[in-house]
Amino acid sequence: MYLLLDDLAGASLIAGFVWIQWRDQLRELGQLRSAVPARTMRGICSGFRPGASTLNPDGTRSPIPQQVAEVPPLADPADPLGWHELDAPPAMAMRRARRIDVYRQAGRLVVDAMFRDSCWEPDGREIGVHEYQLHATADAAAGGLTSVHAVPRVLPYEECPLAAPNVAGLVGARLADLGGGVLARLPGILGCTHLNDALRALTEVPVLAAALT
Repeated sequence: MYLLLDDLAGASLIAGFVWIQWRDQLRELGQLRSAVPARTMRGICSGFRPGASTLNPDGTRSPIPQQVAEVPPLADPADPLGWHELDAPPAMAMRRARRIDVYRQAGRLVVDAMFRDSCWEPDGREIGVHEYQLHATADAAAGGLTSVHAVPRVLPYEECPLAAPNVAGLVGARLADLGGGVLARLPGILGCTHLNDALRALTEVPVLAAALT
C-alpha cells in the first residue's frame, strides 16, 4: 500500500505529458501553457545539469523536444504469468507500470526490477516516456546492497542517462533504508527523478523476500 500511494506523486507529476501528445485535439492547451510562468530548472537532476541542452541561459527549460519511443505491450499472451491482466486504458491517459522480481541465490537476494511511464497517442500507439531496468543483489540476512546496476531504456533528454553510473554509490546501503536514503546519496545532478524513484521502490524488496518459500 505504501508503494502504491508513493507512486501517485510521481505519476501525477508527469501526467501532463499526455496533453502534449494530444495538443492538436486540445486547442486551449497553448493558452494554458503560456499562462504558466517559466521556472528555473538548473541543477534539479541529471537532465538539467548546468550546461545541458535542456536549459536556456537563464536556467529555464529549453524548447528542445522530449525523446520518446513506441514501446511493446508489457503483457505477453504466450506468458500468462509474466504480468497481471491490464485493463484497456482511456484514450487520453498515462500509466505507470512497475515490476520487482526477487529470488534467493546462494545466501543473497537477486532483484530484477523495471518501471515504465507511458501514454497513448491519438492513433492508439503506446509511447514510452520513462523506462528503467534495475539489477541488484543484497545480502539475504543483513539486507545490505552488494551490487546495483541501472539500465536506461527510454528517457526524455540526452543528459538523463548520465545518472545511471552513480547508482553504484548505493552499494552498502540497507534495502530498508532506501526510501529516505536514495535522495541523500544521489541529490541534484547525481540522480534522476525517475531513477531515484525506481531505487526507492527497492525498499519493498524485503517484503517480497519474506514471501518466498
